Parts: sequence; structure tokens; C-alpha cells
Amino acid sequence: MTRPLRQRISLQTVAVASVMAVFVLAISLTLTVRAALHETHTLQVVQARVLASNLTAALAFGDENASRDVLGTLVNASDTVWARIVMPKGRIFAEYRNPAPNYAGRFASPDPKRAFDKSGGIETIREPITWQGDELGTLEVWIDNKASYELGQTVLLIAIAAVVAGAFLTYFLSLRLGALLLRPVGRLTHLMEDISSREDYSQRFNGSDLQEIQTLGESFNALLAAVEDRDESLQRVISQLEEARDEAQNAADSKTLFLANMSHEIRTPMNGILGVVELLKESRVDVSQQKYFATLESSAAGLLVVIDDILDFTKLEAGKLKISEAPFSIAEILSTIQTFFEVPAREKGLDFSVSVDSDVVDWVKGDPARIRQIMLNLVGNAIKFTEQGGVELRVEALSGAAEQRVRFSVSDTGIGIPEAKQSGIFSAFFQADFTSTREYGGTGLGLAICRQLAGLMGGDINFRSFVGEGSYFWLDIPLPADIVNPFKVTTKKPVPLTLNPFEAAAEKAANRKLSSPLENTRLERVGPAGAEQSIYLNVLVAEDSEVNQFIIKELLATLGVKPQIVGNGEAAVEIFRKESFDLIFMDIQMPVLDGLRATQQIRDLQEHEGINRDCQIVGLSAHAMAGDREKSLAAGMDEYMTKPIDRERLATYLREMAKTAPDQHLWR
Repeated sequence: MTRPLRQRISLQTVAVASVMAVFVLAISLTLTVRAALHETHTLQVVQARVLASNLTAALAFGDENASRDVLGTLVNASDTVWARIVMPKGRIFAEYRNPAPNYAGRFASPDPKRAFDKSGGIETIREPITWQGDELGTLEVWIDNKASYELGQTVLLIAIAAVVAGAFLTYFLSLRLGALLLRPVGRLTHLMEDISSREDYSQRFNGSDLQEIQTLGESFNALLAAVEDRDESLQRVISQLEEARDEAQNAADSKTLFLANMSHEIRTPMNGILGVVELLKESRVDVSQQKYFATLESSAAGLLVVIDDILDFTKLEAGKLKISEAPFSIAEILSTIQTFFEVPAREKGLDFSVSVDSDVVDWVKGDPARIRQIMLNLVGNAIKFTEQGGVELRVEALSGAAEQRVRFSVSDTGIGIPEAKQSGIFSAFFQADFTSTREYGGTGLGLAICRQLAGLMGGDINFRSFVGEGSYFWLDIPLPADIVNPFKVTTKKPVPLTLNPFEAAAEKAANRKLSSPLENTRLERVGPAGAEQSIYLNVLVAEDSEVNQFIIKELLATLGVKPQIVGNGEAAVEIFRKESFDLIFMDIQMPVLDGLRATQQIRDLQEHEGINRDCQIVGLSAHAMAGDREKSLAAGMDEYMTKPIDRERLATYLREMAKTAPDQHLWR
């Protein structure tokens, strides 16, 4: 409990004074009682000697009556309890007993002597009775010192009362004195509390008659002046920082908006380029033209990779990139990567192999898209920087299945990384050297993005590399087993277990047949004349760009679908009221009414008016920033596709949507 300073000083003063008074009184009382006891003892000894002298004659003549008469004179000595004459052989010759009632009980006991010896405050005096050098007997006298002790107690009570009275007097006097001395300190304390609560540093201490308090007040005023100046400076700095923060936030928002618009503006014409290339490849062209189209398609795809790297890096910087967690199959990811890089590796004459240890649990929980992104980057770099030899992707378990930690490693026999450059390899925009940049290309963002993605997933990425020998990159990441259903069967082809991917590489490369990874799923346009079964969809496309209208129309045509085209969301809503559609491809950014609001209106029509309840809506957008897909799905869309539209993904989605009729089919 906190007490005011004045009260604490008063209490401490009283405590010190009381302790000193008690100490002095205790010494005085002790000395007084001891002196009284000593004086009483001396008087009793003298009295016993006189009494023994008076008893000499009576004892010499054996006169018991005379002895009792002499002892009877003790009746006037109230502190004498018992007196008796003991003969040499222990016989009691004569005795005197004090008739006071408080002694009667002890005299009535079987052994009065022992009873008195046990009583507190009783003192025994023994004086020999002699005649001409012979001891006739002994005079024993029991003296009660109660009066001396009672005197000591009385003095003690008086002393305690005096100490208590002195303590109260000291307390009140010290309170008054403390008030006089501490009043300015109290004013200074209240001033400090007021300044602390109101943060008003312009107040000042007015001063005191006491020199010490005045010095303290002046020092406090100087401190207030310094704090006031510093507070004003700090407020100016805070104001400047807030302005800088707002400017930085505006700049960040502008950068995000710029990147979103840049993504949209670049992807929109890129959609046209890739779409036309895809369509031209489907037409009848000679071998030379096929090479031209393949080069054009590869260049456009490379440009998209650069754009995606920049967008991913921007999302990571802004902290907007989210990591998901879902069950997935490690084998499916490995199969996808193997299919993706199999042809590029063979074209360079490299042996590319994928292996997985038998103790790795296949169905796990994590973010498959980000793991695939990291592996695509690492394997892509390995193939890009390797001219001969091979590349191996290996997966192994570092811990048990329940909390499984998995290592994805990529080793190559490429050019390696100089030791001087290895420390900055995971930095943004890093390139080993300008020659490497010119020869191999790239943004320098891939590995920086990989490390940040690994960190977001609770993992780590690192490497070892030697110039001229190759590099070894590994990703360690926690992938606990999917305990809900760990026995799912993957739909992808099994990944072969290869312990030494570089063994007999030349033989494998020579015997391997070059084939397209999509050859088993490629769609072919089929005319209705030769059809056995018809699968059709009634599709509406809402797209404002004429180029994109042409591209998606032609892409759907290659899949046997003839869509209706409108130029904005309002037109899409109107035609939806009149006709029944199985599927609507809805561009997000359109004039008059954008795709999100048009989707909401269509969903309202489905819910409240019962129009075409089964129609699905797929969002189309060149935006690829974080949150674009989520906004579209939240608006009511069933799926979201970014431009350029991937033909295989489009075909897969249409397969799932197709309605079957008995007389013709759309694809085989």
C-alpha cells in the first residue's frame, strides 16, 4: 500500500523514537528491579541474622515456647511466608507460618517446603544459630519477593504508557513539521502528475522558501523546458514521417495499380498473340512455318514467365501472397514436372530423371501450386545452365510420416556458380555475370521468389555448387501426411525410382523416342457427318476487346463450340433473360457494366426469378494480381481463368460441362 511521503516520514520518526524510548526504559527498568530485589534481599538477610541471634538463648535452653514467641515477631513482616528452626538432625524445633489465605493451600500440601520451592518469586534464606562456636540449629526463612516484582510491573506499565503517549505526540508533531517541509514537494508532485496526464509541458514550478526545494524546482523547470522543445521537434518529425508514410503508401498503391494495369495491358495483346499462334498451328502449315510459330509461341511464353516473376515478387514484397494448405499427391506434381521438362531436356541431349524414395508418403498436406512453382524454377534453371550430362530431381523423407519433412533436390552437371557470386544468388535481380545474362536470359527474380515462398511454407532452400562440375539445390519443407485419406490413388503415371540418373545417360538418350506430352489428350475437330454421339454446350461470351472476341471464338470453334458474343456486361444480362445458356465466359473489365456486377445481377435472376439456374459463369481477365481470383469467386463466379487462355485447360473445363446427346460427339 502506498502512503504519502509526509505520513511515511512521521511513521518512521515515531518508530525510531519509540524504539529508542523502549530501549532506554528497558535498561532502566531492569536496573531498578534488580536494585530493589538486591535491597530486599539484603534487608531480609540482616533480619534473619538478628532473629537468629535472638533465638540463641531459647535454643540453648531448649525452650520451644520462647523460640515460637521470637518467631512470632515476624507477623509484622508481611513478605515473610514461613520461618522454622531446624535442629542438626533435621528435627523441626519451632516454626512460624504466615496466616495469609493465599499461602494456606501450599501449607496444606503434604510437602510445603517443596510447594514453596516450586512457587515463583519465593526466596529462601538460611542463617545458622550458634553458641560459643557450636551450631545449635539453622534458621530457615522463606521470603516472598512479589512486592518487588509488582513494583517492577507498575513501573513497566507507567513506562509503556509514557512511550505510547510520546509516540502519538511525536507523530503529530512530525506530521505538522512534515506538512511545513513537504508542502512544496507535494505541489511539485501534483505538477508532475498533471503534466504526465495532460502532456502539457508549458507548466512551471513556482518555487519554495526552502533552498533545497527551490533548487529541485529550478532543475525540474529546466527539464520541462528541454522536454517541451524536444516534444515540439518530435511532433514535427512525426508529422513529416506521417506525410512520408502517406506518400509511400500512395506510391505503393500506385505501384500495385500500375502492375495490375500492366498485367492486364500486356496479357490482353499476349492473349491475341498466343491465341492466333495456337489457331495457326491447328491449320495446314508447312514444317518451316511450324518452326516459326513454335518460336513465336516460345518467345511469348517466355515473356509471360518474366511478367509472372515480376508480379509474384511484387506480391511477396507487399505481403499479399498467401499460402494455402490442401491435400495433394507428390507423385502428381513430379509427373507434371517430368512431363513439362522431358522434351526440353531431350532436345538438349540431357538425361532428365525423377526419383522418389519408397518411404515418402505420397498424399500430404501443403500448397501444391507453390511447390510446383519452386520445382519448375529449380529444374528449369538446371536444364538452362547444363549443356551436357544430366539433371536429376529427387524426393526423400527427412522425418516420420506424421510430421513428415520432405527434401526436394535438383542436381545437375552444368556450368556451376562461382564461389564469389554464391552469397547473393537468392537476392532479387541477381545475375551471376553479364555474359550469363546475355546467354541464358532471365529476370534474376526466380530464386529470390523461391526462397521467400519456401519461408512462407515453413521450409528452407539452399545449394552447393562448383564451377565446371555442377550444382545441387534442395528444398526442405514440412509436408505432414494427409491422415484423413492417406491411401488415395494418384491419377498420374507413377514416377520411376532412379538411384543414379546419370548412369547410362547416353544409352537412354539414344533409345528415347521424342513425343509430345499432350499427345494422349489432344483435341481434334470432328464433323457431324461422321459422328456417333453429340456433345454440345450453349455458350455466351461477354468480351469488349475485338481481338479477344476473335481469339476465344476461334478457340471454342476448334473444340466444336460456337458461342454467342456480346460486348459488355449489360448486354450479357439482357441476353441471359431471353435465352438459356450452359456456360458464360465473362470478362472482368468491360465498359457500361463490368463482369463482376454483371455476374451478381445474373445470380440474382437465377435466385429470385428462377432463370436458367444451372448456368455456370467463368471469369476471364488479364489481371493476375493477388486477390483477383478471390474477388471473382466471391462475386458468384464458378471459375476464373487468366489470359492468355490455356487451350488444354479450356478443353478440360468444357469436357466437365458437356451435355451428351445420342447422335453426335464433340471430340474423341
